[in-house]
Amino acid sequence: MRKRLLAAVLALCLILTAGLAALAVTDEAGRAAGWLLRTFDSGIYDESEWAIFALARAGQLPDELRESYVARVSQELRDKQGVLTRTKYTEYSRRVIALTALGAGVDDVGGYSLLDCLTDADKVSKQGINGTIFALVAFDSADYPIPDTDATHPAAREYLIDLILTRELPGGGFSLGGEPDADVTAMALSALAPYCHLERVRQAVDRGVTVLASLKLPGGGYESYGEANCESAAQVVIALASLGIDPELDGRFAGVLDALLAFQNSDGGFAHLAGGPSNRMATEQALCALSAVERLRSGKNRLYDLTDAVQPSVPVFTDIDGHWCAGQVAATGGYGIVREGTLFEPDRTALRGECVGALSESLGWRLLEPLSTPVLSDLAPDRWFCPGVAAAASRGVVKGREAGLFDGMSPISREEMMTIVARAAEACGLETAADRAALAKFPDRGALSEWAAEAAAFCVENGLVGGRGDDLAPKGLITRAEVITILSRLNSLLGER
Repeated sequence: MRKRLLAAVLALCLILTAGLAALAVTDEAGRAAGWLLRTFDSGIYDESEWAIFALARAGQLPDELRESYVARVSQELRDKQGVLTRTKYTEYSRRVIALTALGAGVDDVGGYSLLDCLTDADKVSKQGINGTIFALVAFDSADYPIPDTDATHPAAREYLIDLILTRELPGGGFSLGGEPDADVTAMALSALAPYCHLERVRQAVDRGVTVLASLKLPGGGYESYGEANCESAAQVVIALASLGIDPELDGRFAGVLDALLAFQNSDGGFAHLAGGPSNRMATEQALCALSAVERLRSGKNRLYDLTDAVQPSVPVFTDIDGHWCAGQVAATGGYGIVREGTLFEPDRTALRGECVGALSESLGWRLLEPLSTPVLSDLAPDRWFCPGVAAAASRGVVKGREAGLFDGMSPISREEMMTIVARAAEACGLETAADRAALAKFPDRGALSEWAAEAAAFCVENGLVGGRGDDLAPKGLITRAEVITILSRLNSLLGER
């Protein structure tokens, strides 16, 4: 009895401590945001991309600042005829990231596409690893398709990932030259975070996290060029939160958040060095770090995953009028199965990757944690459904077929889809045990694989799946129309519960 009581008291203490820590982060972020806003009012600083981004992710950006920033960047592009630089391509990446955080477009900014400026990997990487890192972050910020280019080395996601990985130091970590550097390692890990489902990335990330733990100073902070500073600690916190690691709950990083907050001055701003005056760059990065932690703890998107800031446009398909699935496709936008064009092709056989990608899209799933097995090792990162498959795999909904391969470009049978949907329902908290008597009405129920029988019973019993005529057709290949209808019904069922 005493042991149970002690355990309960300890659990309550942990909950209260976590709650107080969350309140502290939110409070200090609010003070930092207030300091940044006052610098705009004073006219001391222009509207820098990182200040705009930090305020937007903290939910503290006034509408008038948003409008003036968008107008300024548009005018800047017009004045410079679309050419901001020929050497420092982070100039384009920063603007893509900031505009996306505001929910503004990046394809037509003053008549120019900022994404087009990042399509040549040779030009992007001319600046060094920073250029490559932030080009990848920019493209991934809203899952932007990379425009076509005639460059010798197009900036495909896989190519950018490999460019970063080739800069990994022998013992792990990254730098601009020499020994591992906390700032550069952290920024590289933040860029690689969405790709931890790829084995080669996961291994490099694991080594990088180990390096960051080894670079931590006795007081919990981080240094660059021999000086403990705010920005280095902030970048480490951003990287950890991007990887799903709460620095206050991981013993390797004990004290990091406190060390960061030690740079905050009484006016709310953060100093570059302890005891120094409040500094714009330090405050920008500290606010980003505090927002990253708050987002992790509240289950929001990662700091650089800006899909929550972009207003999705619902596609209009020209080939669904009169089709039995027209209502569900129009209401859901097809859950992203079609990424370009106006043809949905409802009777087309769906691919495994499309089905699972649409499932995660419909449920708003993101990767829970780095995967321990490379279930996507057979897929290029450029496949739109890779993040969705990884998100489903992290919840145990899909496990691949053979040798850890997902086989996402192959068709999928109706019984496979019913099994995946039942697992997804269970992951969402539904009870999926079902009476197989629900299948009795189908003459071809004997064709159903034993491993899929209970999942099929759940789907039929709850109205998620109907028959094809009189048959269940478990071995039949599922169509796009059927996939969207099943997912739409699953979402309705979840809403009812």
